[in-house]
Amino acid sequence: MLRPAEAADGGVIARIQVAAWRATYGHLNPADGEADGVGELHAVYLLPSAQGLGAGRLLVEDALTGLAGTGYAGCVLWVAAQNAHARGFYRHLGFHPDDGRDLWRGLPVVRYRTALPA
Repeated sequence: MLRPAEAADGGVIARIQVAAWRATYGHLNPADGEADGVGELHAVYLLPSAQGLGAGRLLVEDALTGLAGTGYAGCVLWVAAQNAHARGFYRHLGFHPDDGRDLWRGLPVVRYRTALPA
């Protein structure tokens, strides 16, 4: 049965995505995040009209709950170094920069990290 996803489905969706990724790609890159028990959050985008209403917080919190539920001890994410708004958003949610720096398509990015509840 197909139906639109609901907020309560986020944890299950995250667990399915992680399990499917591991089954499909785990043999190609088995140490990607799994060796140190750290998952990675990718691409949280909201329309400007939806920002500041709590939807982003709910999405991130639900993803973190899903990661914790599958045994991850922490989570990292990469954010554009110049994106002060996003950096503040992630700090508000408990993420902190960990000195990781890189370039993504020529754009300087910094890594943020948080611990997950056991």
